[in-house]
Amino acid sequence: MAKRIPNETVCSFCLNSVLENDAYLVVVKMHQSLDEGVGNEYYTPCCDKKKCLSNKRILRIQSEPKNILKEREKEKEAKTDKKKTKKTKK
Repeated sequence: MAKRIPNETVCSFCLNSVLENDAYLVVVKMHQSLDEGVGNEYYTPCCDKKKCLSNKRILRIQSEPKNILKEREKEKEAKTDKKKTKKTKK
């Protein structure tokens, strides 16, 4: 049976290919000379390298990679499990 090929995208700043699950979605200003207003922003994928995420053109991070979000959920569950076991031991 054929294996599923993971979806890839390209980082807008360093032009490296990145798996979609590992890419940040960032908001970037269209024209730096224009004032803040409606329609002057767009979303673009970005890798997790410091030089890409610290780019001056990035206004904010719209969404984080799915892998990072899953890891955070597991950490939260582990913390709540530890708290529950401590309460039951008392």
